[in-house]
Amino acid sequence: MLKLINCASASKLPCQVFSLDIKNISKGYSATNPSICSYDNNLFVMVRAYAFTNHSKGSWNIDNKNYLLKLDRDFNSIAFDQLLYPHLENKVFENTSFGFEDSRIFVWNDKLWSLSTARSLSEHNLHQMVLSEIELNNNSTRFLNCKIISPQSVPPRHEKNWMPAIRQNQLFFVYFHDPYIVLNSEGKAIISIEKSIPTQFRGGAQLIPLLEGYLSVVHEVVKINFHKKVYFHRFVFYDKSLILKSFSDPFYLFSKGIEFVAGLCLEEGSKNLLASFGVKDKLCKIARIDVNYVFDSLKNIVD
Repeated sequence: MLKLINCASASKLPCQVFSLDIKNISKGYSATNPSICSYDNNLFVMVRAYAFTNHSKGSWNIDNKNYLLKLDRDFNSIAFDQLLYPHLENKVFENTSFGFEDSRIFVWNDKLWSLSTARSLSEHNLHQMVLSEIELNNNSTRFLNCKIISPQSVPPRHEKNWMPAIRQNQLFFVYFHDPYIVLNSEGKAIISIEKSIPTQFRGGAQLIPLLEGYLSVVHEVVKINFHKKVYFHRFVFYDKSLILKSFSDPFYLFSKGIEFVAGLCLEEGSKNLLASFGVKDKLCKIARIDVNYVFDSLKNIVD
């Protein structure tokens, strides 16, 4: 039976790292956690920009904006648009976060979609998952048909980091890894397995179809002390039924610290993967990774 390698032994993954030049966001906002996707023969990246405000009475708010970038093959931005929100009915107005956070973009039914987390829409002031279609036209770029998805038979809790997957043209979400739970598009558990290997895997990128299965990236958080956390990643591989089959040893892409992968895709015309990630909640980067190296690094759960 495979044993987990402790994150303390994580090493830097062999890869090329490129910086995204995010210039046109609103003043006072920081851009982070980009999610990359290949759509209609183009590379698209969704970026979250946020601003934190402390109020005089001790309360606080976070305001989020979302931007969609269209990139050339050298990762230069050739189009940059702020995504417009539909009318959002906020339920709370203090000590909360407005707008969509940490979206994952993916293709479903030949359209671009996003899966985001939003907090102010819950009367309990808890993060909820929001599925949205993305409208692209010459006049505006906007979220459409936004739908809150809640896991069925689960008490209210913060919901974050679900991993979207398309199987047989149906949408699913990898919800937990320990126990291993997959939800359908209505939030109903269709797979639930008690794992014999305890993991601290948390959601990362969307699942992309490769080699009769799906590849993605998850993250783990290691607390160094009360004030400091370090994020590490692993590649994970699922079979065509969305069952977790193998994973890599832990790694980081740029530097040990706060790193968060929110997107993964194949680079057109090459044998490389592109992973988009945020650094220290203020930088946006893309890593180019040899796909053969990734598959060689995977270790089966049952040998």
